Amino acid sequence: MCSSDLIPLGIFDHTAYQASDALPLNPGDLLALFSDGITEAVNEAQEPYSIERALDVIASCRSSQTVETVDELCQAIRDYSHGGALQDDITALVCRVTA
Repeated sequence: MCSSDLIPLGIFDHTAYQASDALPLNPGDLLALFSDGITEAVNEAQEPYSIERALDVIASCRSSQTVETVDELCQAIRDYSHGGALQDDITALVCRVTA
C-alpha cells in the first residue's frame, strides 16, 4: 500500500486532507496524540485549556514514564476545570521511541 493511500486517524473518506512528509523519530523522542476534548476543556471562566498548556505539561514530564505523562495531563485538566463536567471525552496517547 502506498502512503498516499492511507487516511490519517480520525479523517473520513469524504473529508479532504493534505498528505505530508514522514517525520523521523529518534530514540528518546516522544510522540503525543490527544483529542480535542483536552484542548477544549474549560475553566470556571469558560477559557479553553489550549494546546500550549497541554504541550507544557507533556514537556515537563519528558523524563517520566509515558503512563505518568498521561496521568499528569489528565490531572492538569481536572485541576484547570476545577472538577467541572467536561464537554467532550479526553483521550491521550504518549509513546517514547526506545530503539
